[in-house]
Amino acid sequence: MKREKLHKNAEAKSRRLIEKGLGEQAGKSDLLLTNLFFRPLGMVSTTFTRGKKNNQFIMRRSTILTASTPVFQEPPRSQMLKYIPQMLPNHHHEHFRWFHPEGQANRNQFRPIYRERNFLNTWPAPGAKWVKGRATLLQMRYSREALKEALDMVPEKFRVSDVRRPPQRIKAESHGIVHMWWTNYWTLHSIRYQCLLAGLPWPHGVPGRMRSNYDEPHYFVDYEESKQIRDHRSRWINTHRAMVGMSKRMKEAREENRYSTYKATQAEFWSGRKTLINRVKAMVQSGTGITPQDLPIKTYRLRAFELE
Repeated sequence: MKREKLHKNAEAKSRRLIEKGLGEQAGKSDLLLTNLFFRPLGMVSTTFTRGKKNNQFIMRRSTILTASTPVFQEPPRSQMLKYIPQMLPNHHHEHFRWFHPEGQANRNQFRPIYRERNFLNTWPAPGAKWVKGRATLLQMRYSREALKEALDMVPEKFRVSDVRRPPQRIKAESHGIVHMWWTNYWTLHSIRYQCLLAGLPWPHGVPGRMRSNYDEPHYFVDYEESKQIRDHRSRWINTHRAMVGMSKRMKEAREENRYSTYKATQAEFWSGRKTLINRVKAMVQSGTGITPQDLPIKTYRLRAFELE
């Protein structure tokens, strides 16, 4: 109904335009005048004009004549698209079962296929508190005068070989020349290198070679002699290695020896008993009427042979 009303209004407007003398222009255009209509309420365009009173803004409706085209919507040819691969997060294929090297079988029951990567378990990084990082430990370069003053702080009896390299599980960090800086391994060797670059003499010795419990003896005369030393050492190493658990094996051998003696005694007794019984049985079944009193063992029950 609204559409028909709008068309009627458009026709009336076009007639008025033709009467005013605009008919020639309207006739030249191929535009259908019945297709001209005012914008419906949903398509209202407003203009803000400044009012004369108190400069307030007044909202007015514009009356722009527009041409309408036939409305035709093409239906979607397939299901509407929800996601595309570019919308998925990075490494999303790591949550698929086929991506994992263990395949379809979930071998580790405590390692799920889908592990959510959120802020809590991705930051801070696992080794952030422990790994050295990519920056150099001591980034500050000291002047020659500063290095001289730092060397004056070190006590006279101090030696570089007294300061051990910290174990790997301790995070390496250096705070520069502060307090007793020579007790920090990393600071000590950084400053030692800076003294070398600055041409300052280093009075505190050099780090000796590191020793372990398994060091070879320090002497080396020629190849044959050192080879004899090494062979002798490896011979004793193998001897001690072979003697590991020897007391246990000796105890087992002793127990086995005692048991074998006992077993032999038992076997001898049971075999002798069997032989004796068989012989008495043969005497009973031979027909000679013997009694237990005729035998050296008087406690035989000869009737037991008849009950077998």
